[in-house]
Amino acid sequence: RAFPDCELVVFGHSHIPMDVADQGLRLFNPGSPTDRRRQPHGTLGLLEIRRGKLLAAQIVQVT
Repeated sequence: RAFPDCELVVFGHSHIPMDVADQGLRLFNPGSPTDRRRQPHGTLGLLEIRRGKLLAAQIVQVT
């Protein structure tokens, strides 16, 4: 990996929700609460981070 210390990548350009983890790296896209982009529900993401560590990640349906 180019950034071996990275544990979380957050992105959102596609507006399509994603939460996957593999080999110590989590990829998180919260989706969109307004532009569903072929998805059945609008979504948003919640991340709980303390002292630089990810404690919880959740994608929440809002529509």
